[in-house]
Amino acid sequence: MKLFVFSFICVLLIGCKEKEVVVIQGNMTRDYEGVNDLSLHGYINRCYIDLLGREALPYELDLETDELRKDQLSLAARDRMLQNLQTGSDWVSGDSTYSHAYHFQLYQSLKVRFVEGVGDVAILAKIETYRFNRQKDSLEGRWEQALEFEREMRRLQELANTQHDYRQGKIGISEACARMMNNHFYDQINMNNINFIRAVHDNLFYRYHTQEEFDAAFELLEHGTPARIRGQIAYSKGDYLQLLTGTQEFHEGMIRWAYRMLMSRDPSSQETAELLEDFVANQDFKAVQRSIMKSDEYARF
Repeated sequence: MKLFVFSFICVLLIGCKEKEVVVIQGNMTRDYEGVNDLSLHGYINRCYIDLLGREALPYELDLETDELRKDQLSLAARDRMLQNLQTGSDWVSGDSTYSHAYHFQLYQSLKVRFVEGVGDVAILAKIETYRFNRQKDSLEGRWEQALEFEREMRRLQELANTQHDYRQGKIGISEACARMMNNHFYDQINMNNINFIRAVHDNLFYRYHTQEEFDAAFELLEHGTPARIRGQIAYSKGDYLQLLTGTQEFHEGMIRWAYRMLMSRDPSSQETAELLEDFVANQDFKAVQRSIMKSDEYARF
């Protein structure tokens, strides 16, 4: 009996000792010495193309290579490079500044996503048409029509100002997206309220609307009836878009869009969850991009 008890205790002790060794996969510091210059240059150029719309110039390529190598291609070093491309304020030949080039590229990408990439020349020309019609109707006493042209002109002017306002921090990414859907060109692409509601849900959430969502939005847009949207009352199309772009689902959609743009795939549920809380709290779409672009998968290391 004593021998049995002694043996049982030994087994328990050995078992406990073995459980002390815990290996966490993916938690080891990786050695990037094997990453050659060709692969590193490919990563740097992809970052420049995705954020600025162009490849790195030779001197930029050399500088970025040296800086990344100096810090052994660490995630922190990659993040510094990406943040400089998004926010750098030093003068750069051809770009004015990195910040200017980054925000122009993002503005262009948003226009492709929402309004088929309409050019600024077309936007400004339409503003001038509305301005002329407003003045003409005002002089001839058609006040209601003049006010309608004024509203349309204001919506387009906000669209045209999106790049500048976002760069200056006057608006966030949610307002930038709302402006992309609240203008003449989006209305023309989606020519009635039925198509508009479908397009908004597809563009923002990558899904079809529910019947309840459609009914509430249709009453608001077709008949001007105040509607409960996501638990709040909307009184206009502008209110409707503001409420939709303030939801968690909008932020999930933005993460999905970022993955599709940068990785050519949808994020997993875990990848979305890892980014979502901070994104909702801080409204920092730049941080979402950096998180994706500093990964080994994006870098192809």
